[in-house]
Amino acid sequence: MAALDHAEARDDISGLVITGAGRIFIGGADIREFGRPPAEPHLPAVLDRIEGLARPVVAAVNGAARGDGCEVALTCASRKRREAGRPAFARSVRSSSART
Repeated sequence: MAALDHAEARDDISGLVITGAGRIFIGGADIREFGRPPAEPHLPAVLDRIEGLARPVVAAVNGAARGDGCEVALTCASRKRREAGRPAFARSVRSSSART
């Protein structure tokens, strides 16, 4: 959130790029938080902040974008994935027996 606040306050920043460090964009929930109250900032607040910025935000998806990561990427104004490799978004697959 501090980075988003910083970018919003600066006149010389015309847009933002969110990317992951390493091979994963954002992998989802933090396993260290399981069984405990979630740590700040909460995802809805982050998504609202991204949507409310006066500057465009681009998700540079450099790997898997699952769970919360998928939500962050979809909230951004634009999504770009790395040039090589498979698409970064995991798809939900329904069982054929669930269809009527």
